[in-house]
Order: sequence, then C-alpha cells, then structure tokens
Amino acid sequence: MGMPFTARPAKLAPGTSSQRVEWVAEPEPEFVTISISSECLQRLLAKRELFVENFSCVDQGSRKRVHRLLLNLARSMSESR
Repeated sequence: MGMPFTARPAKLAPGTSSQRVEWVAEPEPEFVTISISSECLQRLLAKRELFVENFSCVDQGSRKRVHRLLLNLARSMSESR
C-alpha cells in the first residue's frame, strides 16, 4: 500500500498563482487507536514482536477475544515443549 499522494499536481490556469500553506504543528498524540485482525495479532504475539504490556483493548468484546487468543497461544506453546 503506497502513499495516497502520488498523483502529479494539476497545472495552474494562466494568470493564477499558488501560495505555500503553513500547517500549524499539532502535538503528537500519546496513544493511537488502530484496528488489527485477530490472526495478525496472534502472529505478532507468537513471534514476540508485540507484547501484551504494549497495548490495551478499548471494548469488552475485544478484551474477551484477546483473552481467548492468549489462552490458545499459551496452550499451543506448552504443547510444543
């Protein structure tokens, strides 16, 4: 998936000009809300590329799904020993 700003800018009509827009710097948010598939989350946790300490669930349904996912992951890790 590439950047959405790959198109060339349109040419200005004769006799018109453009001005550079200075965007007001906004503070970076401390947290970012994302959506990730259960499959991808399980893969990241299994490969230890993401840890449960690094995220939190924003709703009860997600919390239950992550809890089941972690139990299944722990079960599969103990069976592979």
